[in-house]
Amino acid sequence: FSRAMLWEGHRGGLLLISGTASLVGHASQHPEDLRAQVAEIRRNMDSLLVQAGDVRGRTIAYGPGTVLRAYVRDSERMVEVQQLIDQLFPADVKVLVVEGEVCRPELLVEIEGVVQL
Repeated sequence: FSRAMLWEGHRGGLLLISGTASLVGHASQHPEDLRAQVAEIRRNMDSLLVQAGDVRGRTIAYGPGTVLRAYVRDSERMVEVQQLIDQLFPADVKVLVVEGEVCRPELLVEIEGVVQL
């Protein structure tokens, strides 16, 4: 399992971020607390951008070339997840929220993404 991968093409690069959940190390964080889970996911994804920036020798940030897909366990919480992402990520990030499987039963949401470099 790879948390993220840098891809380089002739037209630029991408940071491909695997499904990211509210985990620290191997431990689930914030069971049943959707707001805290999305905030933890943001911190986890931010750390991947920092690591990728270190590899590339420059800062990598979310922007108009960023696309996120959020998988939400309970379809009734999809709007809430959309609102939380809208609050925690820059406005120019594109987001698709779908009902789907999440990696652990105590977690409510998982987010994957592509960041254009």
